[in-house]
Amino acid sequence: MELPAVGEHVFAVESIEKKRIRKGRVEYLVKWRGWSPKRRLMCTR
Repeated sequence: MELPAVGEHVFAVESIEKKRIRKGRVEYLVKWRGWSPKRRLMCTR
């Protein structure tokens, strides 16, 4: 696991809710621990 650079934030993932392929890239719908479900985000690997 790579550590973040100085000044970067680290967030914990509660769950990965969906997976999709868009423009040849895999994206995940991520629910962040301690954040509202409204704050879910599609993230690439």
